[in-house]
Amino acid sequence: MVVVACGTVVVASWDKTRNQKTVNNWKRGRQKGVAGVLGAALLCAIHGATVENTLFEDGDGANTFRAFNPTQAEENYSMVTANYFWSQIFGVAFSNKRWLHFFMLFVPVTGLWMSALGVVGLALNLRAYDFVSQEIRAAEDPEFETFYTKNILLNEGIRAWMALIRNQWVFPGILLKKIDTIRPVDWN
Repeated sequence: MVVVACGTVVVASWDKTRNQKTVNNWKRGRQKGVAGVLGAALLCAIHGATVENTLFEDGDGANTFRAFNPTQAEENYSMVTANYFWSQIFGVAFSNKRWLHFFMLFVPVTGLWMSALGVVGLALNLRAYDFVSQEIRAAEDPEFETFYTKNILLNEGIRAWMALIRNQWVFPGILLKKIDTIRPVDWN
């Protein structure tokens, strides 16, 4: 169930932005953060299930790790069995426990940092800054809006709105007659 939920969220977030050139880096960072955190939850769940399913000594006072009980002769789960199980599911296995636990630490921490950077970037309204030259992107895609083209479109929109009939001033007839009688000043 966890695998299906994580996979659905990751694929949905990836599919949502793969064809959009205008999606900003901050939104992608936030999506990487979500994928990292959910991926870490998936890793931890798989790790816990693997350790539980590869226990071979379940006696009184037996711990999973020797470090918790110095009198325990050996660890009571099989890294070889866990590696085999992992490689059968994903096709990849970790070479030792340190690499496995480092990876399980690295994925969520990286995901949380990416998510935090994405949220801070959106909170500070940094989504307008792509760190990519907008003019280069505009040359590749004529529909891509830069700050310059957005300003032009905004001004054109304001002019078009002001040109509507309902926004034009309607002067009383008396004023119109007086305005027509005034000669414009010739400055030449």
